[in-house]
Amino acid sequence: MARPRKVLIIDDDFTVVDYVSELLANWGYECAASGTGADGIEKFADGGFDLVLLDVMLSDTDGVTLCRRLKSAMRERQVPIIVMSSLSDPPPIQDARMFGAADYIRKPFDEKQFKAKIEKALDRA
Repeated sequence: MARPRKVLIIDDDFTVVDYVSELLANWGYECAASGTGADGIEKFADGGFDLVLLDVMLSDTDGVTLCRRLKSAMRERQVPIIVMSSLSDPPPIQDARMFGAADYIRKPFDEKQFKAKIEKALDRA
């Protein structure tokens, strides 16, 4: 039996974290969450993640910088990153894609679209 895919959620809005964690659990994913970029880097370094869901605006850093740091921390195995944002201004999203994000989704998001983006990112990995 294959192990469930493991997703790291990095978002300082715990309402979003709870909602996304519940969705992912219902879809068969295992989740871990971080409320800050520093904690997210630490958890990511512990390894084993198949996907990272990253908010653009965090209390201690921005998602673009964190995306770059996560990508540089990856060795042999590239883990896809999906950037999440409630911003209507696209530049942070474009910046994140320049630094290696696989995709982005705007909050609040459509559950079907969100699931499709997750599956697509994991299929490409």
